Amino acid sequence: MKKVKVLLIVNIIQIVLLIGSIVAMIFVLPNVMLFSNTKIPSVVVMGTTEDVHNGYVQVTTYGAIPNDNKDDTNAFKKALQTNASIYIPDGVYDIDETVVIEDKNIKGSGSGRTIIRSAASDYAISAKGNCVIEELGIEFSNLSGNEKTGEKVAIFDNGLTNGSMVKSVAFKNIGTGFLSSADKNGAFCTTIEAVTFDDYSYKAIDIKSGLSTVLRSVTIGKGKTDKLIPVTLGGVVTVESVTFNDTVCEYAIELNNSLSAILRSVIFNKTNATSSNFVLCDSARFAMHTVTLIESTGENLICVADEKGSTTKSGGSVLMIYSNGKDINVSNDKTITCDAILK
Repeated sequence: MKKVKVLLIVNIIQIVLLIGSIVAMIFVLPNVMLFSNTKIPSVVVMGTTEDVHNGYVQVTTYGAIPNDNKDDTNAFKKALQTNASIYIPDGVYDIDETVVIEDKNIKGSGSGRTIIRSAASDYAISAKGNCVIEELGIEFSNLSGNEKTGEKVAIFDNGLTNGSMVKSVAFKNIGTGFLSSADKNGAFCTTIEAVTFDDYSYKAIDIKSGLSTVLRSVTIGKGKTDKLIPVTLGGVVTVESVTFNDTVCEYAIELNNSLSAILRSVIFNKTNATSSNFVLCDSARFAMHTVTLIESTGENLICVADEKGSTTKSGGSVLMIYSNGKDINVSNDKTITCDAILK
């Protein structure tokens, strides 16, 4: 009799353990597996339950109202005071002052869906340190059309550092899209990728200094006038792909005091260089791998105009030029060499 009781107790214990194991497999194990594959955000989500992007706070949580044509500057400032990065949902957001970020990110919901419309006199966004600005559009509400350097700048590089990125941003109705100041170290290992520039009154890109700046998949459209130089490159720059599309300009690219400029793919599509030169090389060293001209107007690919008194003299090489239009000369200067011209 005692043996039967003992066996009964053992069986009950085994049944309980079996049931516990089944419950653990159903409810606990999946959560453990999910947790092991989940990246824990380095910044705790702040604000309300609407803040669904890990490490980001939504400007709408702090009072920003899209599409109401009212100033949202204070909402941006309050969001930045949380020390988290900023997420901007769909809509147009008006800001009257410069948004200053340092070691933070600004993310929209798409370059055609989230728009920052600035009324600041100098910069829409001033960025310093490690920053990522992505998936939004930037424009100005009160452009005169006669802007000069430093006026109505969409993104001002105030000392961007390694890993910084401007990605999937649409610049429109601006003085300058991206400006890297000459009196600072300039962007360090910063990438500008998958961006578009249209309706600029001064420049699309103005990099006066910097180290290892990379331009990748950049599209330059029309400026406000035909007397502009859309892109100025200085310092150490690598261009992996830039396309000028229906652009009328004096020169398309200016290489100014560039220590090393490598341009791997440059496309001029229906581009009219009113100076008859597509690239102005001023006291710079460069190498172009492939240049493609499609229904574009100009006499020389490169015009050399060394700055007086400069210790750096222009010089460079072009690997290949492809032109399906009229004949194109390589350069007005013998210091520029070209391996092949295809037609």
